[in-house]
Amino acid sequence: MEVFLDKLVRYVIASGQSLDLVEEPEFRDLLLFVGRSLADIDLPDRQKLSQLIEAKYQEQQNGIMRDLKDVTGRVSLSVELVQDTGAPPRLAITAHYCANTEDGTMGLRSRVIAFHAIPEHPVGEADPAIIANVIHNTLSTFNLHEKIGVVTLGDALFDGRLRAELDKLLIHAGYQAADYLRNFLPIINDAMESGLEVLTSASPSISGIAVHQSSELSQALLENKRYLEALGRNPISRAHNLVAAIAESPDRLTVLLRSEDDGETVSADLLQEDGRWSSKYLMIDRLMALQPVISRLLKDEEQTDIAHYALDDAESDVLSDIKEFLRCAFAVHEMVGEEKLPLAVMAVPLYEQLLTVLKEFQQSLPEINSAISITVTKLEEALTECRKSEAYALSIILNPTAKLKWIEDNWSVEERDKAKTLILHRMTEQHHKLKAQSGHDEAGSSTQSQPKETTKGLSALNRLLGARRIPHKSGRASSGAEGSLVAEDLSDQNAELKQVEAELQRYIEAGVLESGDEYNHFDIFRYWKVREWGYPLLYRVALDVLPVQASVFSSPGFLRSTRSGRAGSRATGPALDEMIMVLKYGHDPDKLNFTHGWIAKEDELTVSDNTVL
Repeated sequence: MEVFLDKLVRYVIASGQSLDLVEEPEFRDLLLFVGRSLADIDLPDRQKLSQLIEAKYQEQQNGIMRDLKDVTGRVSLSVELVQDTGAPPRLAITAHYCANTEDGTMGLRSRVIAFHAIPEHPVGEADPAIIANVIHNTLSTFNLHEKIGVVTLGDALFDGRLRAELDKLLIHAGYQAADYLRNFLPIINDAMESGLEVLTSASPSISGIAVHQSSELSQALLENKRYLEALGRNPISRAHNLVAAIAESPDRLTVLLRSEDDGETVSADLLQEDGRWSSKYLMIDRLMALQPVISRLLKDEEQTDIAHYALDDAESDVLSDIKEFLRCAFAVHEMVGEEKLPLAVMAVPLYEQLLTVLKEFQQSLPEINSAISITVTKLEEALTECRKSEAYALSIILNPTAKLKWIEDNWSVEERDKAKTLILHRMTEQHHKLKAQSGHDEAGSSTQSQPKETTKGLSALNRLLGARRIPHKSGRASSGAEGSLVAEDLSDQNAELKQVEAELQRYIEAGVLESGDEYNHFDIFRYWKVREWGYPLLYRVALDVLPVQASVFSSPGFLRSTRSGRAGSRATGPALDEMIMVLKYGHDPDKLNFTHGWIAKEDELTVSDNTVL
């Protein structure tokens, strides 16, 4: 009977069914038919089912508490305010931490620990003070105040008021203020959409674009009349209209299919765009690949009614440049979005490199420099703001494809020095913890087993972008991170500092990872697990940083899965809806998805015979 009730609870939670289902006569008849040994008295009513759910919730929460108690590194949080029409906002809090796996390796473990209803503010916005209290109370429930790592906030929550309110509560309780990181998805989307807006909102009198930028590069657009006029016709919109015109007729799509059979195209599937910049890239990329076949189709005497949709050579040139502009951002965004739970340690170095590539495009794509400049400005401002988080610099340093080399080459001297001081400080903290735990200098005795690595060059983005390479700068190779790491204001006689610096120096001198089997099958958790004894202090810093998320909750059906039916809350404690949601993702953590809708997919945009544009 216990097994049956457990299966029933799991079914109701996973399916999102109302708890009232167990009182439906037809459902009860079905259960009695399938379970011949059951009697009607064995079947729970709604009240009993609620009690079973509450018991399962408490059991799971106790298990998470035990798990978190034994965590070696810090526990990072991702916090998002989920809203739906007609329902109060819900605050989703997910805990992320490093955990050893059964096979002796290490991986990310993530658990939804709260799904709390937030009363709306009279002006329609959730009160930051209330949200801060919910987060603070959740930390108290799970004894996380001393283990809190980085808090990744959704875009609507990345507000100075919320951070100030939470920090005030933490400090008042005797703990340190938190470190915050912003959800990266809106940052990239806003930057790319802002750049595209310049290209898509232009009128035939497009000289305003060039006027907006007074640089010499922007002048290239004014001097290229053919390109200027083509851009003024809004080629992205014309590409959209061309796809729509072809999709209107199954016969036209059949022509493309026949062309594919003749070996003339790679794929005959046109792709529509849905408004997202990533979908525009996919549409343009496919349209350019099919352009020879489409040109022949539009010249057919039976297609005279859509012949005016044909793109001329100048419009094709503009679209090719726009495609190149979007391609790198799409490649990076796609790589980050490959994981359901994107790590900051993987995302931050890639977006830093994307910014460098876009700056290069200002030189190589001068006719659309005005659009690229806006994207660069938006992205640079946002990433500069993100650099205020300690987790941002640490994510670069602890990624072996970047390390301190990237910071040395691309950040200001002040930012570089702060980053070096930060990693040394974090390593020193870990050194103190090790000494306190062991009573002697464990770090020194464990450094004898050192990893064997060869000098390598920085190349995380190159894998995505083919032949395009991001060269290292050599102007400061002998200074900063590549030279002595001994700060001027610290004594050379300090044995502890020397030990910390020696480990960091060895890590730097091993070079960045850019080739080989470990690079081709890169796993950031495995990388650091096998170096636990080679870099004992850095390894322990990595335990704090690796779980930090670059995004927040975006799973589909989030709110649809919380239908508890009538009278779903208790006088005290979490509401029944919260229990159901926490249990749902506790039973199946793989359903957690922070990158749902992150980027357009081809299968979402494919034009078929029954596609409606």
